Amino acid sequence: MLKHFILIVLFVPFRVFSTPMSDYSFKSSSLNGGNYSTFQMALENEQLQRQQSVAAALASAASQAAAAAANTPLNQFVSNLEQRIYAQIAQNVSTSMFSTPGQITAGSIAFGSGSVSYNQTIMPDGKSGIALTVFDGMNTTTINVPMGQFTK
Repeated sequence: MLKHFILIVLFVPFRVFSTPMSDYSFKSSSLNGGNYSTFQMALENEQLQRQQSVAAALASAASQAAAAAANTPLNQFVSNLEQRIYAQIAQNVSTSMFSTPGQITAGSIAFGSGSVSYNQTIMPDGKSGIALTVFDGMNTTTINVPMGQFTK
């Protein structure tokens, strides 16, 4: 009789109440698979932003160090001296170009890989002028300066 009772109990359908398994999931999207691509993109963007901020900080530190090195009293003196020398050379060239009409023939000066040269020429309107040629090592610029008469 006990055998029959066990068999009956086993085959009698029981109603089981539970919640569906789909309601349970991990909170981390790296474990549950939902929105996994969004999770990976967020990680990638965070890593990229960290790399960019580190690179920006290094570049800023390098530029600050270069500015500090250029701002020493010795470097300021050398820079000012160079500017004054170049200004004096430019003044000497312009004085020799416009000294006395008819006596100007030609002249040139070289700076490293560049040069400045001038010579007397006839302008398209038939009057005399000066052709100033500046070569910076790669490009050549020509400036035609007319030798006109200024009147009051």
